[in-house]
Amino acid sequence: MENLLDALNQFKERRVIVIGDVLLDQSLRGSIDRLNPEIPAVPLVKVSGIDYRLGGAANVARNLASLGATCHLFGQIGRDAYGDKITELCAAEGIKTYFVDSGRGTIVKQRVFSDGHYLARIDFGEDKLIPITSNLEKVIEREIIKDLNLYDLIIFSDYDKGIFGGNLARVIIEAGISRRILTLADPKPANINAFLGCNIIRLNRKEAEEVAGRKYDGNNLREIATILAERTNPMYVVITCGAEGAFTYDTEDTEKGISQMVRAKKIEIGDATGAGDTFAAVLGLGMASKINFEESIRLANYASAIVVGKIGTAVTSIEELRSALKES
Repeated sequence: MENLLDALNQFKERRVIVIGDVLLDQSLRGSIDRLNPEIPAVPLVKVSGIDYRLGGAANVARNLASLGATCHLFGQIGRDAYGDKITELCAAEGIKTYFVDSGRGTIVKQRVFSDGHYLARIDFGEDKLIPITSNLEKVIEREIIKDLNLYDLIIFSDYDKGIFGGNLARVIIEAGISRRILTLADPKPANINAFLGCNIIRLNRKEAEEVAGRKYDGNNLREIATILAERTNPMYVVITCGAEGAFTYDTEDTEKGISQMVRAKKIEIGDATGAGDTFAAVLGLGMASKINFEESIRLANYASAIVVGKIGTAVTSIEELRSALKES
């Protein structure tokens, strides 16, 4: 335990690149005191506050920054007020950014809360999704590769919003591997082939079922993980299973791989928004800091448990992680 607590101090020494779909999360907070007179079955929310938080790949970067790591975020945003807000929020968090123009509006996910209860989500900007062009891919590739030796970890945060429709991930994975830099992908099933050879592949159980073409029957996670490993050729496969924890498959341990379920801490779930981003950030930092795979998974589980106990897109801190470890 003491060794693990000490290892958390290394997080602030890590330098991380995050590449992915950059989103903005907007939360409307208020209360319901009556029904809508226009449509009586619909509640009327009286908004008392609006806040903006980084979402998607930007939330991964925010989690890394909150844990003390140096982070450089690459992605695409629109030339609009929402894109300006993302740039402003990243600067406030100390996140270095390199954004290209998406050719469309910035993607915004608006969530409505009443007295702490999550009522609805409204998405903007997804009706005009445009895959990144090959020219913009090359611009990002050059910008990343020129200083890649300075970094310890590359995280690919895929929300299937256009940035990984081409060769960007493949080029950066190959560059990372050639320099012995740890790579971690958090992919959507539609883009799974973009991340072949990435060191760590993390999907949630629903995504893993889709990629493997197998429905979870309560006893076949190893089979699903084996299929994922065969398709993507990673060192590690991680299937997150919500409150149950994470199923891990280590292809390096034996010829057939070794697997286990790393249980999560039992908590009361407030809002699971962004928990996967937190998990990926902490798992990557743990592995990049030479914490072994199982302990890194355990840390990531603790971190996710902390953020799902909060409302809205949230992050954790070193202090919260320390407290969680000491209480375990």
